[in-house]
Amino acid sequence: MPYHHSSTKMNKEPKKENKKTVKPIMGLTIQQTKKIKEHSKSHKNGMNSKHIKNMVKFMKAGDNFSTAHKKAVKLDKSP
Repeated sequence: MPYHHSSTKMNKEPKKENKKTVKPIMGLTIQQTKKIKEHSKSHKNGMNSKHIKNMVKFMKAGDNFSTAHKKAVKLDKSP
């Protein structure tokens, strides 16, 4: 007699994740986008703040997060 799989196990769909999917910012990886979005929560106006926009610009140019942050802070302090 052949072995039969349980039909309920075979027809189950994979569980969907409840986590929101992150759409990467053009030119950045998903990991960089997640990190910059998390960082933006600590700034007034979030992703629209000048600091975050400068960071994204530097990261698109090839800087890593900490280097981009240092450069953006320097620009924030300049008059």
